[in-house]
Amino acid sequence: MSMGTLRTVASTAAALAVIFLGAAAKAQYVAPAGPGFHVESAPRPAGRPAVEGYVYNERSVWVSDVRLRVEVLDADGTTVEEAFGWVVGNVGPRGRGYFAVAVKRLGTAYRVSVVSFDVVPQGGA
Repeated sequence: MSMGTLRTVASTAAALAVIFLGAAAKAQYVAPAGPGFHVESAPRPAGRPAVEGYVYNERSVWVSDVRLRVEVLDADGTTVEEAFGWVVGNVGPRGRGYFAVAVKRLGTAYRVSVVSFDVVPQGGA
């Protein structure tokens, strides 16, 4: 599989993500988000409900079109909503990219996972 055409769908992202239950509303969540990524996220402190944060690219290549799945969890750890969004721009090797994904309601905890991404060909960043 060539790096230029690599497109990964993390079907096991839910199994790889860590759930932090019982955290305060302003708590920050750090979790693996799929192979080669981890996420720091928190509910947006003001305005419309959203989960925002950074996706960290642990790979040695540039990635783009990073698509995220945000699950809103209740106190039992049950998914009560899911939303999808994108990381802003390309993310460099060992770099990070910002995201904000709107949700309809805030939850007790959140699970953010990388659903898909593209590898940027060398020299294409």
